[in-house]
Amino acid sequence: MLEVEALSTPPAQKELYYLADFLELLCMTDPERSFSADRLSNLLEFSADFGSLSKDALDGDLADVVDQLSGVVVEPDALDLFPSAAPEDVDRGSVEDEEDDEALPHFGREAELSEERVVWCRNLFALLARRERSLSADYPFRVERELMRIKFVEPASASGRLYLFYLACSTLNYSTAATRSRLTKSFERVSKQVQERLTPNFNVEIFGTSEEGRFAGGAFDKLEALARELETTVMATRSEFHPSDSGDHGLDIVAWYAFNDSAGAVPAYFGQCACGKKWDGKQYEASPMRWRQLLHLKVDPQVVIYIPHYFRGSGDDWYAPSDVSTVLIDRLRAVRLGSEITLQSDAASLVDELLRVRRALV
Repeated sequence: MLEVEALSTPPAQKELYYLADFLELLCMTDPERSFSADRLSNLLEFSADFGSLSKDALDGDLADVVDQLSGVVVEPDALDLFPSAAPEDVDRGSVEDEEDDEALPHFGREAELSEERVVWCRNLFALLARRERSLSADYPFRVERELMRIKFVEPASASGRLYLFYLACSTLNYSTAATRSRLTKSFERVSKQVQERLTPNFNVEIFGTSEEGRFAGGAFDKLEALARELETTVMATRSEFHPSDSGDHGLDIVAWYAFNDSAGAVPAYFGQCACGKKWDGKQYEASPMRWRQLLHLKVDPQVVIYIPHYFRGSGDDWYAPSDVSTVLIDRLRAVRLGSEITLQSDAASLVDELLRVRRALV
């Protein structure tokens, strides 16, 4: 399931929401069920790959950082002062304006470096604190703001278990290859449940990997079946597809409302699941512009992207609003629907396995 030894290597992604997930995994796999800012500092070593620090400043003393982290008190009301920026986006000058001049000791260049590192950690814990505030008891961690420490609490609710499932799907690199395949397939099925909750009066089906039902068969067979449901026609011909082609053309989940007439113009949602770090590019794979080459669409379907990432900053806004160009269902939105979603079959088993790994480490 989870490759615990792989957690000694931080993720390549520098965005804080990725590193927040990494910290949650570290917390889960810690024998004491907790992880603090000073331990994270030592693990990351704040190399050039993890900060906006200048090359000249990289020789600062890490001991200064640990001392300062252990002495910094973060008041709850102050958390909103820290933007959800990645390390390279931190504006040290604006933070210094907010801080008391005596809050941190100053020892020339090393103190300047240390202060940047402290601010970076405070931004990260502000983001985690916002997750707890947004999800309350459904968040399976507790953030101790004054100590800059996070603790794992085994979830008792379906929403809490759903959070752990999404966390595992968001951090695929820390799972075995066999588990990664199970997670991505299960994520597609859970995303179908999410869509069913969003459009309760619509028909909702898995399109891409369907091996039975109305969308079974090869790529052209699937197109013909979809055209029938949307009361339209296929623009391509069977000869344009390889006989063994079973591709989905970027469509994982489809939802449509059946009026049971022949007038066409059927309202529909075209969904794409994306667990990887380059999910933003997949927003165009199920776009009407692409599908108009395959189907005669009288009205454009609404595109929906389902991702396991918690794509938020220190507020409930998107981490990077310019990256979002269609309906996006991230971890926060899915977990808020958690009471309506029950993890089934392999998804439930994967969460149970993750918790067993955690208990074995105690």
